[in-house]
Amino acid sequence: SYKEGMKMKRIKRKLMRIKKINSMMDWWSAFKYSIAFFLNVHFCIKILYKKEFTIKLWNCYILHLRMYSRDLDFFESIYIGKFIDGNYIGEYDIELDTDQFSEIVDLGANIGLFTVLYAIRYPQKRIISFEPELNNFCLLKKNTAQLKNVKCVQAGVWYRDHTVKVFPSRVIV
Repeated sequence: SYKEGMKMKRIKRKLMRIKKINSMMDWWSAFKYSIAFFLNVHFCIKILYKKEFTIKLWNCYILHLRMYSRDLDFFESIYIGKFIDGNYIGEYDIELDTDQFSEIVDLGANIGLFTVLYAIRYPQKRIISFEPELNNFCLLKKNTAQLKNVKCVQAGVWYRDHTVKVFPSRVIV
């Protein structure tokens, strides 16, 4: 029946998501991330206020995330992605023509999730990451500390030459 078919599709999506997570993380990191994401998405619970936790990606890279912020949402969109044509495809799962450029610039790098992904994917390219907000910048530095091809700059890019004050979640001129 139609209901059973829809239920099977949901189960398949959940299994594919678990498979993608397990391909990126060890079991303990996958467990921590899954619990944090489940509580955050389904119950809007931000447990352990301002508490960082770490996950290990590809059994070699430690990534720091925060429970109280949008870090989990950004990680989900960049690394896990959406279910498209039977697979989970991340927002930045695209191949670049690396002969065209020598550097990658990440404007508004947040905590460096995109920066880490592309620094690992393209180790021969230099990545410059800009992040104006202090808390995000501190975590950006921590997340990219192991990467030799990344330079972090605490600054913002604005549409005109002007001084701005940056507050978490908003910009005031």
